[in-house]
Amino acid sequence: MTSHFLVAGQIYAQIVAHNTSFRTGDEVHLKCRVEAAGDYSITWLRDGAPLSRRDARVSHPKPSQLLITSVNADDQGTYTCLVTRDNNQVSVDTVIEVQGEWSGPYKWGMNLTGGYPISTEDCTTSITRHVERVKH
Repeated sequence: MTSHFLVAGQIYAQIVAHNTSFRTGDEVHLKCRVEAAGDYSITWLRDGAPLSRRDARVSHPKPSQLLITSVNADDQGTYTCLVTRDNNQVSVDTVIEVQGEWSGPYKWGMNLTGGYPISTEDCTTSITRHVERVKH
C-alpha cells in the first residue's frame, strides 16, 4: 500500500493506492482519506490540471475516490488530491506509472525488428519453427 500524508491547519489528507505501477488496460483505484472538521471539497488533478470530464474512463464513485478504467500511457503522471476547507487547502500527490503490455498477435507495421516491419504470419512461422526445434 502506498500512502502520502500531509497536514495543514486542521486538515489531514492521505492518498492510498494499492499499486502505483500499472499495465495498459488495468484499472487504477485511488482514494483520498481526509479528516477535517466541517465541510470540505476534494478536487482531483493530474500533473497540476483538473482531470477531463470528457474522458468516460475516468470517474469518481465518491468524491474521495478516483477510478480510471482501461488505463493507458497517456494516464501516467502525478495525481493530486486537493482538499479545500474555508480558506485552507492541502494537496497530496502520488505518481502513477503505466507500462505497455503485449495483448495479442503483432500486426503488420509494428516496429519489432529495429525498423523492419513484420507480419503476424512471420511471427507465427518463426515461433512454430522455434518450438519444433526445441521439441526435437
